[in-house]
Amino acid sequence: MSLSYLDLSCNKLQSIGEERWNFPLLNDLILSNNRIAAVGAEQLKGLETLSKLGLSYNRISYFSAKVLESMPNLKYLHLSFNRLLHISDHSQRHTKLIFWALDSNMFVSLEPSIFHDLKSLDTIDYTKNSIKDPPRVYSKNNETSAVVLSLQCNVIEILSPLFFDHFPHLNGISVANNRIRHIEENAFRSVPNLTVISMSDNEINTIPRQLFQHLKNIDILEIQFNRIQIINSHVLHSLNTDVQLFIHGNPILCGCQAVPLLKWLSLSAMPLSSFPSCQSPQELQNQNIYDAKLPKDCPYSTPVPVFTEITPTSYRIPPIDGSLIVMFLCVFSKIFCLACEAS
Repeated sequence: MSLSYLDLSCNKLQSIGEERWNFPLLNDLILSNNRIAAVGAEQLKGLETLSKLGLSYNRISYFSAKVLESMPNLKYLHLSFNRLLHISDHSQRHTKLIFWALDSNMFVSLEPSIFHDLKSLDTIDYTKNSIKDPPRVYSKNNETSAVVLSLQCNVIEILSPLFFDHFPHLNGISVANNRIRHIEENAFRSVPNLTVISMSDNEINTIPRQLFQHLKNIDILEIQFNRIQIINSHVLHSLNTDVQLFIHGNPILCGCQAVPLLKWLSLSAMPLSSFPSCQSPQELQNQNIYDAKLPKDCPYSTPVPVFTEITPTSYRIPPIDGSLIVMFLCVFSKIFCLACEAS
């Protein structure tokens, strides 16, 4: 048959047979919103031309990566909203897979070994799982090609470099909406090409001095809605002023310690509306840091520059190297995490 698109969603299917599929030109297969519990290595045969496979909103607790070997042209795999704790087996055949959605499952740890033979893989989405700890063992053989990794809406408490050591090509990371309270100094040691980092909506109170020291390509840094009172001047010196820094929603201490931050913001391309508000002292509470009257006897010789508001037509958004999915997953992280707030 010359069928290229087949939608079998919402049919109460409980399993996928092992019979060979007789659709030699099929490009899209949608099996979402059924009752499928397992996908084994011998299923979905005869789909050599398949580009997109949708298996979201099922009851899948077993998925064999070997099933990918029968779909060498598969690019998009959606396994969202299932009951997966881990992926079984490993695909030994290179495929064209570029996007793998594993969000809203039951994963408790990353499994980089399942991705290392997928040489075209661009984006891995682990949003809304129960991941807390990084892989225990590092193996260079398990390094992946992915450039975007989403770990939003998990339960990470300590951000360790072990989370990213298997993903050296990343240019976009989101760990928004976790429980991060501590960031290790060398957390990003193995991902020097990062352009987008989202760490918003956590419990972070301190940014390590050397955290961004070797990251020269950052375009967007999201650290809003944390517990940060002071940003060390060493951190600010490691960031170019064309970085889009989102820091609102933090309890900024508007004393002398805030002067380096105000200077950096005033020299940046950030609009005045994105400047954070003061949390303390009480007389400055809720005032924009630029409008607040900071102490005049601070030990800084350079005055704060006069800020000129940039009009929307001239406001420049720096280009991002890599997939547009970086912006989709990271910059608008709060959109992705509405489910977190509701659960």
